[in-house]
Amino acid sequence: MKDKALMIGYVSLWIYTVGYGLLFGLNAPLLSSLLDQSADAFAIGIFNIMGLFPLYFLVDAYQSMAIKTWKVIFLWLGFFTGAYGITLFFLGNDTTVAYTRKKWQEILIGLALTLTLITFFTMIQGHPLLYFNQWTSDSLVGIMSVDFLALYALSLYRLYGIHKQKGWLYAIPLIGYGWFLIKKPSR
Repeated sequence: MKDKALMIGYVSLWIYTVGYGLLFGLNAPLLSSLLDQSADAFAIGIFNIMGLFPLYFLVDAYQSMAIKTWKVIFLWLGFFTGAYGITLFFLGNDTTVAYTRKKWQEILIGLALTLTLITFFTMIQGHPLLYFNQWTSDSLVGIMSVDFLALYALSLYRLYGIHKQKGWLYAIPLIGYGWFLIKKPSR
């Protein structure tokens, strides 16, 4: 049943992306602004968050799952493909929770949380309305925003569905996931 919900979400993500491209075209002026560092701080923050989500999923998978070596490539591809690659990892993969923690994972969690806080403080200096006004004129904004929502939903699925966590803190994007990874018991 859980795999069915993930598959429906995955197919919906692709349908949205293709539909968005057909409806609004695939132009991305924000990408050139990001590359020449002239983009708004909020847009830069969203772009950075898209690189932080895969890091959290990677640490979570290494800590709590028996990973088949060849399947982990989908998690690593998540740094480039976002939810399109990460969801493929969790589809049909054993979600048995068996916590193990190594020193390198603790360092990675600390780094990820630090980068998340820096990103959130950077986003406060930006203009969210400027970003969302580009929804129909910039394909990167439209696709990146839905990718963010898909990754956020996947993190909630992992925290509330698989790991059986309770509480409002886990609903905060990335911060809740990082808190869970810090406090997760090591066995």
